[in-house]
Amino acid sequence: MKLRKLLQTKAYEPWREKYASYHKLKRTLARLKVELHDAVEAYFANADKTEDDLTTTSNSKYSDAESASSSSDLVGRDVRDDTIAMTSVQSDQRASTTAPKRRFGQLKRLNPRLLLARYHLPKEATLLEEEPDFAPELIQADNLPLMQIAQATEKDVVAILESDVKKVNDFFKLKLTGINQEMLRIRQLCKASNPSSAAAAVGLATSAAADDTPDDFALSQSRSNRSYATFSAGGGARTLPEQPLSDSVDDGLRAASSQQTADLIIALYRDVLRLRGFASLNVQILQKMAQKLDTITRKATYGAFAQRLAATDFASFDTAPQLMGELERLYKATPGIALSSLLLKELGNDQLYLEQSNDLRLIVHELDKQDQAALAHSKRPWKLHWIGIGLLVGLILFFVPILDDNPPAHRCLALLATITIFWVSEAIPFFVTALAIPPIVVLLEILNDTVVTGDPCIANNTTETVSILSADAAASRVFSYMFDHTSALILGGFCISAAFSKYEYELWVAAFIQRHVGHKPKLFLLCFMFLGLFLSLLIGNVAAPILCSGIMLPIIRDLELGSPYARAMVLGLAFACNIGGMLTPISSPQNAVVVSIYNIDFDAWVEMSFPFCLIATIIAWAFLVLALRPNDVTSIPRLVWERKPLKIDSILVLVISFATIILWSTLTVSKPFFGDMGVIAFLPVVVFFATGILDKHDFNSFQWNLIFLIGGGAALGQAVKNSQLLHIVADAIEPSLEGHNLWVTFLAICALVLIISSFISHTVAAIILMPVIVEIAKGLGHVPVLVMGAALMDSASMALPMTSFPNVNALLTQDDFERPYIKPIDFLKYGGPMSILLLVLMVSFGYLILWLQYV
Repeated sequence: MKLRKLLQTKAYEPWREKYASYHKLKRTLARLKVELHDAVEAYFANADKTEDDLTTTSNSKYSDAESASSSSDLVGRDVRDDTIAMTSVQSDQRASTTAPKRRFGQLKRLNPRLLLARYHLPKEATLLEEEPDFAPELIQADNLPLMQIAQATEKDVVAILESDVKKVNDFFKLKLTGINQEMLRIRQLCKASNPSSAAAAVGLATSAAADDTPDDFALSQSRSNRSYATFSAGGGARTLPEQPLSDSVDDGLRAASSQQTADLIIALYRDVLRLRGFASLNVQILQKMAQKLDTITRKATYGAFAQRLAATDFASFDTAPQLMGELERLYKATPGIALSSLLLKELGNDQLYLEQSNDLRLIVHELDKQDQAALAHSKRPWKLHWIGIGLLVGLILFFVPILDDNPPAHRCLALLATITIFWVSEAIPFFVTALAIPPIVVLLEILNDTVVTGDPCIANNTTETVSILSADAAASRVFSYMFDHTSALILGGFCISAAFSKYEYELWVAAFIQRHVGHKPKLFLLCFMFLGLFLSLLIGNVAAPILCSGIMLPIIRDLELGSPYARAMVLGLAFACNIGGMLTPISSPQNAVVVSIYNIDFDAWVEMSFPFCLIATIIAWAFLVLALRPNDVTSIPRLVWERKPLKIDSILVLVISFATIILWSTLTVSKPFFGDMGVIAFLPVVVFFATGILDKHDFNSFQWNLIFLIGGGAALGQAVKNSQLLHIVADAIEPSLEGHNLWVTFLAICALVLIISSFISHTVAAIILMPVIVEIAKGLGHVPVLVMGAALMDSASMALPMTSFPNVNALLTQDDFERPYIKPIDFLKYGGPMSILLLVLMVSFGYLILWLQYV
């Protein structure tokens, strides 16, 4: 099993920080490999240059010698002899200089896989042994700057290894001391009742059981003929049969044991197992990383390191079998059935369990299973108390007469209140709540059917008849709301995102940024935020944080947990992707909701959002630099990634993606041909899946829960509108906004949206607020100005972490030991002021752009 998988499955969670830095070592070794490769390339480049210089010099001198010999016969022979000797020496120099290059070419021909990975050095030690003068350490004599960088990274690896050995050993000795003290306590409890019982248990501890694999209890082995392996001081293993206790000792132990003693034995036994697994896993990690260092550098340093490692306490932990054996014997003298009452509740009066209830390994195994089940139960997404509150509020509104003159609107109000509570509290997953909307809308008879009779050409000659839609008609209509052009836009965005992720285009851009501004960390932070901004434009702010996290994590995980620069990068990515969610109608789910309610052209949206988002990103960067002062980093380490050559399919992804974006942005021109942005969105879907760029696994991995959330929200919005509830709410709010100029109304609406969307999901806020805002804007006039301002401010709220996916992604960003870089309070401290700054920018610069564009 790979070490990464072992760490995930075998590492004890509370001790996670004390394990060897496997991920950090792996990243540093990968960077060392790249730097050595670059040094080798520079070495070969110098060899080529030296060869060319030598060739030019020798030819020039040979020509001079020939001309001298023709003009002077007296000295001709001497000059010719000197020239031949010089040319011979220089030919030898050229041969010795170009030999490594020829051998390196032979190496690559022998191992064609190396041609596909630009940043990989040869791994085969046998090939390198045949070419000893190609070893990287021989290139150090050239004093190349790149080799100096590689040497510094190599020292970092050695320092991490030595630091990990000390950290693991210190923690191990601390835990072992505690185990020995607890063991002494247990012996004293037994000895207090019968002194011979403890001595007998210690004397028989050599028959204890010990598996080579941590936490593997061999439960299937028969108890009658079980034997255990214990390691002698010399490292050899011997097997001893289990020896039965004498009657006197057995009675003495049973008399001395108590409920407290048995609980202590079980707890200590689990600690011994955990410590044994801790020691074994750390030895594997450190040995593997040291061997990889030797493989990369072609140096024989592993032998000396292995000797130092073997001399540590945790690597020579050979007392676990004796401790476990003694604990097993002490436990067998206790009343096992009474002590295992917790397990009896789970297993019942099973006869096999009653027979083996004094088997300590079985007890520990069952307790571990219960711990895992409790952990899984604690992660259940259902919140029963909020479900009860939502249903109670809905029932009260349903039976209390509020809108008696409009029964569909009254029932829709009850539905809206219940759904809002479920969404705000996350009582059940968002998409489940959304999927419950269509059947409830049909069952409660919320949708109306309006029939107009008379001649509309004649004034006051029409009559509107409103009736409740039948169940089949209501079902057809509500399902038509579930998937519309907005859902098609999101599906097209998912396809572009999956294709970009597959070909790692974001790493190309990030590596380019690192090469040019990596020595200026603050400028790199700004460029990284712009990368998140434009990736949100291309693939949406749901996928962009995930791709950018792959770039960010290798950088910040080598920093300290409280590093200001690491926190600035995490918060900067969240701020940039939230701002990037404003850029286009498909950059965020809430924008898709807005477009489904009020149609705004793609190009008109971008004309306003693009300059606003550029300035907002610069303000966010300046705010983070001033607030966090990320001065603890002097340079950004090399980004390690495998460069893939451009092929037809990768070029096709770029062409189709940018063609789709161009068609969206020029909808005024393309609309006569395509009709709607949703139709254009199917272009990447069809091309990518038809050409095999994406497959059914990619299709199944799309965030279908988001599509159904948008669909359910659209169905709820149409129900609110169709039942006349929207008009009732708008008529109640509109008088308070009348009589004010446009800027005051704009400020009030933007502030209202910012406050509400700071406490609930941006998408949910758009679903609930935007229909009301559109209706109010229609009554006040200047609909595009008010709707665009409200739509962009919905993405600007960053005071709480659970309101948007970029915020959640930042909150879940963890270091190698699963410790978060950002706490929820950080969003209130930094996201709250940032939201206010964006509100000020919107009501000033944003309002100016909208006023020039629409007024």
